[in-house]
Amino acid sequence: MTEISERKPYVCPPDAGPAWRAAYEAGIDMAELEENLRLTPEQRIEKHQRMLDRHFERENLLKS
Repeated sequence: MTEISERKPYVCPPDAGPAWRAAYEAGIDMAELEENLRLTPEQRIEKHQRMLDRHFERENLLKS
């Protein structure tokens, strides 16, 4: 997984369709989306679970 600080600025491809361009213009992290699309479904689930685990860890720290 690429850290945000290591990324180059995202450039919307010239052949991007209207929905892709609209998402980009709305501020969606299209580089993250492209990165996720390169993953297998299993890798996406694992990544999602890691992010959920981190979220709940932080939430529990704030509660204590």
